[in-house]
This record gives sequence, C-alpha cells and structure tokens, in this order.
Amino acid sequence: VLSPDGQRIHVVARSFAESLTLPLEQLRSPALFTIPEFEVRSFNLQIAAPANLRVHVRREAGRWFFETPVVARANTAAVKQAITLLSTLKVGAFLSQPPPPELNPATTPVFRITLGGNNRSETLLIGGAVPPAPDATQTVGQDAAYFAQIDGKATVFTLALSADLTETLRSAQDKLRETKILEMDPNRVTSIVLRAPNQAAITLQRLESTATDGAAQWQIVRRGGNNAPATQTADPAAVQRLLDLLSRFSALKFLRDAPTSADEEAWGFNSPEREIVIQTGADSPPVARAPGGASVAAGTQTLQIGVGGDRGPRAYARLDSARYVYEVDEEILKETPTDARAWRDRRLRELPAGARITMLRITDLATQKVIQERSLSADASGAGDLAPADASPEQKTAWQTLVAQLRSLRAKAFVADRYSESVVALGEERRWKYQIDLGIALSGGTAAQAGTQTLMITDRIGGGLQLAGSKELDSVFEIEQPFVDALWALTYAPPASETAAPAASPVNP
Repeated sequence: VLSPDGQRIHVVARSFAESLTLPLEQLRSPALFTIPEFEVRSFNLQIAAPANLRVHVRREAGRWFFETPVVARANTAAVKQAITLLSTLKVGAFLSQPPPPELNPATTPVFRITLGGNNRSETLLIGGAVPPAPDATQTVGQDAAYFAQIDGKATVFTLALSADLTETLRSAQDKLRETKILEMDPNRVTSIVLRAPNQAAITLQRLESTATDGAAQWQIVRRGGNNAPATQTADPAAVQRLLDLLSRFSALKFLRDAPTSADEEAWGFNSPEREIVIQTGADSPPVARAPGGASVAAGTQTLQIGVGGDRGPRAYARLDSARYVYEVDEEILKETPTDARAWRDRRLRELPAGARITMLRITDLATQKVIQERSLSADASGAGDLAPADASPEQKTAWQTLVAQLRSLRAKAFVADRYSESVVALGEERRWKYQIDLGIALSGGTAAQAGTQTLMITDRIGGGLQLAGSKELDSVFEIEQPFVDALWALTYAPPASETAAPAASPVNP
C-alpha cells in the first residue's frame, strides 16, 4: 500500500484489499427500525382493504392507550412485545427489480407501520406476499415472506414475518387491547356493593382496624327500608377471593365499542343481573380512561353484568364509564352472590388460649338420654384427657377432634340468618337431634369464671351434611367434615366395653 505522499510502501494483510471490493449487498444494513423500544412513544398501523383499519396507540406515563379506532386501555405488555418484534425484523434479500404492481409495497401496501420516537419517526411499508416456489408446500399459520420497503426510500426487499406477528398486526385492535375490565389495586379498595334484581343490596366495607396477623378486616352492611343498617363480620378470606377475582376479571371477546339500544337490551343491560360498585380510597391514582381520553378519578367504578335471553356459559359486561361491551364468563354471577350469608365470617367462636374445657355432654333430644358425658378435673389439661381410658384409638381421635372443633367453631356454610327451633334441609323440615353442652372455665385474676355453651345438632343428613344451631350466636350453619366424622364416631359407635360382648350391636339413637 502506497502512502499518500508516495514516499513509503506498507505491507498489509490481504483482507484489507478484499474489504475494498465487497459487493453493495454486503454493505447494506439489514436492520429496519432504528428507534429502540424504550424510546418509542407511539405506534401507528394502517391495514389495507378489506379491513381498511387505522390503529393508533400512544404511550403515556409508561402505559399504552388506544386513541383509534376506540379510546381504551391497551395491553402494555402486548404492545411492548409487538414493538420488540418489529424492532428485530431484518431484511431477507434486496431486490434489483421491483415486484409486480399488485404486490408492490409503495403502491398497494398491506400494512403501513410507523414507530414514533423522540422527534423522529420511521415507517415500514409491507406489500403482498412473495409467491412461493412451484414445488413448495404451504400450511395455514406458516411464516411467510413479503415485499417491503422503508417509506421515502426506493429500495425494495423481502421480509420474513412470523405467523404470530402477522396475526397480531391483522387483529391489532383486539390483540393489543387490555382484556382486564377493571383496573384496581385490591389493597386500596374500601367497599364493594353487590346488587341484583329484586334483592336487597349488600355492602362489603373495609374496617380501619386490622387483624392480629395484619390482614384487613371487613364487615357486611345491609340496609332495609327505614331501619338502621345491620352489620355483620365478613369472612376476610371470601372478600380477598372476590378482590382477586375482580382484579383478574377479563374479557373473552370484545363485542361492541358503540352498541345500539337494541344491543344493550338483548344483552340484558336494561335490568343487569349483577351490579358491582367498587369504591377506592381518596389517595388512589386515576384507574381508568373514559371516552375522549379523560381520566376517571379514583373513587367509584360500576361494573354491570347482563345476561341475554338465551342463557348460557357467556354473559356480558360493561363499565359505567365507557360504552363498549365485553363477552365474559357467566361464572362471575356465581362468584358474586348477593346473599349476605355467603360473605359472613365462618369463624363463629374462638376460645381464648387461657380457657379450659371442663365438661362435654352430648344428649339425644328425642329420648333425653345422655349419650356421652366427660368431665375434667381442675388440674387436667389437653383434649385427650376427655377420652375414656378404655376408648379405642378411633374414639380417642374423635374426642380430640370434637374438642378442637368446639374450641375453634367454624361454619362450612350458613343456611339461615337467625336461629330457630327447626331448620329446612333438602326440602324437609328437621328438628334438632342432639344437644352438646360445653363447660368452659376462664381464668382471670384470682378467680376462675365458669360457664356453659350449648350447640344444637341435627341428625346426619348426608355423607357430609349436618347442621348446627346456636341461640347464643343466633345462627344456623353446616358443620365442617371433621366435626361430622367425630360426632358420628361418638354418637353411633358403641362404647369400648360393649364391643367385647358378642350380643351387643350399635343402636341408632
């Protein structure tokens, strides 16, 4: 290599000379979009006939929103993924001859894609698909090559598009749209109102106090006529399940962005099957967008669920802040009952740690016969002390389980709002079969306070169904399966002393 002044000759590698003779195709960059994903502020897509659709998505404060063809929230993750896939597109091959006019991206583009960044934008034109080779076989959903070019540049090239990206572009108004109907932070919800036709509304209200484990506490508020509101403690686990359900509640299909009055009537919105009003705290950020792009301030969101004339596995949902209608799973109606018993706290009684059980008696009310009765001495401790010395291992386990269930009494489900001397179960009125009396001693100060608590029990109605009632707790409820099994072992099984006699047989009391 001769130096510029012509005075020196340098010996260099042959690759230097070869690099000066590279063809133009190897010097061209295969990259299409140069705006990185984090810089993109807007995403515009124009789809040719027959859809003839324009889609405009804009980023605002780290989140994406549709501005056309409908004002709605976009799925931020889906938009980011689509932009990332577009940014990684590469040129397949540069063409020396233009494609046929019907496939030319400059004259008949199938897609016109524009990414807008900081004071710059880039547009990709995608034309028709490259005709396959005569001996090639194609299947539905297969990746395909298209003719393409950058807007404002004459160079035409081929471009490979995956089937998933092609489908996302063709159905961008659905694929990139946020399917979650409600935008809410469960920790900021202060109340939930559930309404149904011809039924009294109930309110689940968060209390300012919290449980010992830090969990939120809730109460049920019912209003009837001119009476003062009635309150009950709500089951925090059931309310948490509802909050999780609502925060994940998603559309199965986007039905109408501008439904007619006939559509709304056909989908049951003249008398919604369910109305769910969600109140959030005053310090919550804006959580939704209304038509026209205005933010809906934190406060109240009302979700309406309608059911069409042909009831099936699908229902219809909409928000009061927008007109568009979603198709949703009808299971939401079963998960949002307006019966206060479904939300009542299952914990009926929890004896304090210092409380001692001194006596347990089970009486058959039909014969007034005491089936089981055990007492504890003043210095006895532990549930196992109630079991007789000659009890079988199964009966000892039953005694332990029964005492544990009575110390921490829980309802599997509530069947009546108030206590009564009889209860209807499986279409039949049933009276109480057993009475359980529980002697309790509470140690406090220098003296112990003693008392007795009573629980009424029906006969076993089914394999896992047995009801209990309490005047003190003013409730009728199903008992849990361990309670059912323990009670069965102690009321129907013969005592251990009788099992040794061949003539003895269990007698149904």
